[in-house]
Amino acid sequence: MYNCSQRRPHVPFIEKGMEVILPNGERGIVQATSSIYAYVDGSWWPVRNLSFLPKVTKRVKVNDHNFRVTVASTAWQKARGLEVVSSLAEDEGMWFPFGGDHVTFHMGSVGFPIDILFIKDNILGLKVAKIIHNAQPGAREHWSCDRVRGVLEIPGGSCKALGIKLNSSVEVS
Repeated sequence: MYNCSQRRPHVPFIEKGMEVILPNGERGIVQATSSIYAYVDGSWWPVRNLSFLPKVTKRVKVNDHNFRVTVASTAWQKARGLEVVSSLAEDEGMWFPFGGDHVTFHMGSVGFPIDILFIKDNILGLKVAKIIHNAQPGAREHWSCDRVRGVLEIPGGSCKALGIKLNSSVEVS
């Protein structure tokens, strides 16, 4: 966690979509900002009183293609996922780490098509176990998989364009 007031003694930089920790300890997502206030969960808060979680990025390699990913490590980040993102570049994505859990994903209010890759661990390392190709905005389906080590969301159509298939190798660093 990073306290905004430690970065600059005046008004810290904060933007829509950023996850913050409120003075009462609860987490929320910034929905709007003014020069010194942030609108979070129905209330305006002075920015100097907020802390935010730094954006964690990693590299996920599937076969020979590298994706720069934002890590959704908290329950709040996993619930929001790509809903707070307006688009992805062809080499970007979001990584959802899990500990071998049964997981279910859906599109929610994601505003652009994505491929969803369910990643499992086997004797040869991490492998793609299930792919949802080109899930569309507004889709009402839910997709599940057991014993998942992670889920990778990338721009829609990427799997077909890059030859990513079931059992493709995955490395996370």
